[in-house]
Amino acid sequence: MKSIDKIIKKELKKKGNKSKIIPNNLLYNVSVDMEFAKWLGYENKNIKERKKYLLSLSIEELNKKQIEELKEYNEEIIYSNLLNKYAYHLEECSDEEYTLCAIYINTHSIEELMKSKLSNDEIKYCNEVITKLFMNTNKSELNEYLMSFNTLYDINAYKNMSMLDSYIFHQLSKLLIQNNIISINDQINNSNNIKIYALNYQAN
Repeated sequence: MKSIDKIIKKELKKKGNKSKIIPNNLLYNVSVDMEFAKWLGYENKNIKERKKYLLSLSIEELNKKQIEELKEYNEEIIYSNLLNKYAYHLEECSDEEYTLCAIYINTHSIEELMKSKLSNDEIKYCNEVITKLFMNTNKSELNEYLMSFNTLYDINAYKNMSMLDSYIFHQLSKLLIQNNIISINDQINNSNNIKIYALNYQAN
């Protein structure tokens, strides 16, 4: 954590505190900071009930593990608000706030966060939908399906998606992008093979 903190602060200082350390790779115009903002702020039924129970206890009744649990819940809400502020330009983000966002994103996995917020049944359902769509539609149809969420034109579209749709959207977008990269690499490799074959043919 400390080493990442130093790197971020060094880069911010080097570039007049304007350096972009938060990854800006987009999934149909949805950035990783937007994803973290949404998922950190989401509390499913079990989390709500657990928080309600913990908050009903007095400080004397809470053990060390429960205190850490409450601290983690509160931290998620704080980072969700901070990342919402940054991702949606609700207010200007200070250098210190930006550094905190960057450190958090670079030291946590968005997919692990998503899975921690969904039940096993919900993840199973999502995976079934993802598999069905990916196996039974071509790239053009899959692209149209993802475009139907309107994230390219409405900055709040991702924020307004259900959590299950958000998870499906993330996984399908990633699969389609990876598939396109593989296809492009295959085209490049095939093109290089053709050139090599042509050169060998000319040499003979």
